[in-house]
Amino acid sequence: MDWKLFIARRIYRSNEGGKEVSKPAVRIAMLGIAIGLAVMIVSVAVVIGFKHEVRDKVVGLGSDIMITNFDSQQSYQTVPIVANDSLLHLLKTLDGVKHVQRYSTKPGMIMTDDSFQGMVLKGVAHEYDWTFLKRHLQEGEIPVFSDTASTNKVLVSRTIADKLHLKLGDKIYTYYIEDNVRARRLTVAGIYQTNFSAYDDLFLITDLYTVNRLNSWRKGQVSGIELAVNEYGRLEPVKEEIRIRVDTQVDAYGGTYYTQTVEEANPQIFAWLDLLDMNVWVI
Repeated sequence: MDWKLFIARRIYRSNEGGKEVSKPAVRIAMLGIAIGLAVMIVSVAVVIGFKHEVRDKVVGLGSDIMITNFDSQQSYQTVPIVANDSLLHLLKTLDGVKHVQRYSTKPGMIMTDDSFQGMVLKGVAHEYDWTFLKRHLQEGEIPVFSDTASTNKVLVSRTIADKLHLKLGDKIYTYYIEDNVRARRLTVAGIYQTNFSAYDDLFLITDLYTVNRLNSWRKGQVSGIELAVNEYGRLEPVKEEIRIRVDTQVDAYGGTYYTQTVEEANPQIFAWLDLLDMNVWVI
């Protein structure tokens, strides 16, 4: 007879040798194991859910894959690339790519009568996917942004709005310093809150046309292209396919394309999330 089965039967028998206490003890042990397993399942679910929530926010505020100019790495002051119709069409037809959108950025400053705030103005066009920001829009509405006309409207975060005492309809003056100071007056059309400080503390969102004009860029030039993939698990294969097709090209003005994933663009965040896997293994 198997020794484990023999020991189990001896422990479980409650009427032999005055072991009336055995059955309650076994039930208590079973209850303890059940509670322990439940706690472990909940703990693992919380850790995994937290990882997915943080990852979804980072991706929602940017994208799964970004194509930028190789010379613009590690800086908010970007060097442009050309995103013409032929390149956008090529990217849209690649296997695994779900969505393609352009964007441009311009660092600057907001100044009010009694305060100021550094910021990055991000310009987007009509193809921008608003799914994520619509979920986090607290007040106002999202204007129809374009790459051919200026709306003079902007979305600001709740963090910036509270710090500068802004509300819907307020007109804010933004300043951009290069060889000389350039100013642009924008109207607050909406207030969002993602609770992700790396984004909420910096970014204002407006139309692509306004940002490109502030950058004095030529037609077709943008800071970068953002791509969403159908399956996050296929992030690396899709990126490698894009690198083969795009990174070997040079644009009309000599810019070099550079493709990276959201994990490569935010290594500190994803390295921290990877450390949480150790907690899962220990549990």
